[in-house]
Amino acid sequence: MVVTNRLHVALPAVIMGKRVILVEAGYHKLQGVYEQSLRGMSNLLFVPRKP
Repeated sequence: MVVTNRLHVALPAVIMGKRVILVEAGYHKLQGVYEQSLRGMSNLLFVPRKP
């Protein structure tokens, strides 16, 4: 399992089939990538930042 807020860590881990928890870092880039490209990945959990 990989827990990260870095896209360059999350992407290879997802591709390799690892369970990934991607935590929004606060500048909304990760949420945008998740919504546009990664939403359908069954081994990825996205955790948005709380307001």
